[in-house]
Amino acid sequence: MKIYVIGLICALLANVGMAQNVALVLGTERYANFDSVARGTEPVGAVNTLAERGFDVFRATNAATVDVQQRLTGFTESALRAERMVVVLSGRFVTDGSRTWYLTREAVRPGYLRLGRSVISVDNLMQVMSRSAGAAILLLAYDERQDEVFDPWLSEGVGELNIPQGVTVLEGRPRTIARFVTNAIAEPGADVARLLAADRGISGAGFLPRSHIFLPSDRATSGWTQPNVGSLLTGPTAAQRAAWNGAVALDTVAAYENFLRQFPQSQYSADARARIEAILAEPNRQARLVEEALRLSRNQRINIQRDLTTLGFNTRGVDGIFGRGTRNAIVNWQQQNGYPQTGYLTGQQIQQIAATAQRRRAAEEAEAAANERAAQRAESELWARTRNIGTIAAYENYIRQYPDGPNTAQAQRALAELRGDRDGQGERTISPLAPVLNTLTVRVFEAHLQRLGMNPGRVDGRIDDQTRMAIRRFQNERGLRVTGTLDQATVLRLLSEAQ
Repeated sequence: MKIYVIGLICALLANVGMAQNVALVLGTERYANFDSVARGTEPVGAVNTLAERGFDVFRATNAATVDVQQRLTGFTESALRAERMVVVLSGRFVTDGSRTWYLTREAVRPGYLRLGRSVISVDNLMQVMSRSAGAAILLLAYDERQDEVFDPWLSEGVGELNIPQGVTVLEGRPRTIARFVTNAIAEPGADVARLLAADRGISGAGFLPRSHIFLPSDRATSGWTQPNVGSLLTGPTAAQRAAWNGAVALDTVAAYENFLRQFPQSQYSADARARIEAILAEPNRQARLVEEALRLSRNQRINIQRDLTTLGFNTRGVDGIFGRGTRNAIVNWQQQNGYPQTGYLTGQQIQQIAATAQRRRAAEEAEAAANERAAQRAESELWARTRNIGTIAAYENYIRQYPDGPNTAQAQRALAELRGDRDGQGERTISPLAPVLNTLTVRVFEAHLQRLGMNPGRVDGRIDDQTRMAIRRFQNERGLRVTGTLDQATVLRLLSEAQ
């Protein structure tokens, strides 16, 4: 009988050991090949509170690669039987845009094809954490001013994270993250969601319910001191753990109520009730879950914000973050289009927004093209009238309206000739035939211009403004250089047409 009782106690001890809380905390302030990260190790000290709450903590401060690998090995082994997980990475990060890695103390300058052993994949860590869906929090602490580019494919910072379902990701500066771990995550009964919403220094992504009690207040959170048979008999059984994991995976009121009916005195009971309250307190929870199931990337979110802005709905920024401004824009769009005003999007709504925005942009582009063509026609018509009139006032008017127009340079040259200014070569613009044009010769040319319908005015042998206008008309119609003077080319053309 004694042997049987001892065996029973050992079996219960094994079952209790299978369910635990685990934390991994890596803090690097001093790097061998990079500048220091201010307060980079501060979050490591903050996890002392987690250790007091019974967490199995794997931590490393400014550690060598081999020590970091040992902590990772211990963490992954414990993660197989973990109920709750907290991972804190503080220091420097590198990303190719879609994947992110954490740099340990010995990391050298990374390259896209040579990352080396001194980096840790954040994406792989999140996959491990997804085993504790709904109770897994990843905190990334870094100096936001770090923006070094290592090569065309790799730069410093945290990229677009592909967060598994049920994993919460928080980002901020090391000191802010350290404070949040102590005051929110490690505090029994604290609503992490409410405290996150009130903390401007931290951004969140992934699993973000309206209410998130990470450590229930009425659950024993201290570590085991001297186990006894009475306490062991209240520990979670394999059936309880399986039922609880199933309820968390479904994450519905019915699932949690079913768990409570089966195991009303389980250590998970308080958490189940808290989650039921959180679900009931969130009016648009189902709509949120539908949007989360779409697993929108940051680029997709940016496109949605850009489309909403095109349609006249102010998202207060196009950054891929669906904050209050974007949610309000979505609500306004849903109201205008006859959808329930949830602030969350379905796949059909996203397609409708994209299609409507594309049509709006196409219409705006067509309108802009039409306006551009009309402007070009207006400029062309004014330039034709200007050349036909050929006066100083006409050219000055064209230049005023089109100071950078396609014919402005030509208008300026014509204006200079009319005023007797110097041209670009510093030579005075005078007809080379001026010395040989006497009054009789000018009258011959005036008479010919009159017969051609150029209206030179009185045929009196004097070249006045009206005569110059007639000469310009003739030059313009014959494709000659428009000067308003009887230059050699103009005289030859007039003589040829007079025969």
